[in-house]
Amino acid sequence: MKGKSRRNPHLYDISLGALASSLAVILSFIGIQMPMGGKLSLEMLPLLLASLISFRAGLLSGIIFGIIKVFLEAVPVVHPIQFILDYPLAFSVLSVAWFFRRRYLLGSLIAISLRYLIHVISGAIFFASYAKGNPWVYSLIYNALYMLPSALGVLIFLYLIYPKLKLQVDYLDG
Repeated sequence: MKGKSRRNPHLYDISLGALASSLAVILSFIGIQMPMGGKLSLEMLPLLLASLISFRAGLLSGIIFGIIKVFLEAVPVVHPIQFILDYPLAFSVLSVAWFFRRRYLLGSLIAISLRYLIHVISGAIFFASYAKGNPWVYSLIYNALYMLPSALGVLIFLYLIYPKLKLQVDYLDG
């Protein structure tokens, strides 16, 4: 740790993770619900911002948000592995953006792509009965219908917000 603002890094990560997951919950209520499931929203934005600042905070916020999302939105859980894939894992994988934080848009795009991949795998395995034809093609298209517009919106806001936020974080770190 460089500066005085992170005297207790665990407390910093827990606080940042809690703040990010809380903001993600709020943003999850603002959006457009798709007819077959999924939602166009900016819920990934605070999770990615936390991930770009701290890997542990991003991981923590993704896990917390994923679990909370299941209970708040009463989403269908057909199998325990599907629950893990679609919620805690899909949102915690956004913390991968931290490894590419110097090129934050690329890192965020990679992280969002990993989330999309996890949803595609889960959809093809656990929701194959809904597919008319190949379940992998169905899952690719189904998840793309809400993930691509959401990703675009999140990346635009990230482009506008992150450079200013990074300046503040760097200033606090000394």
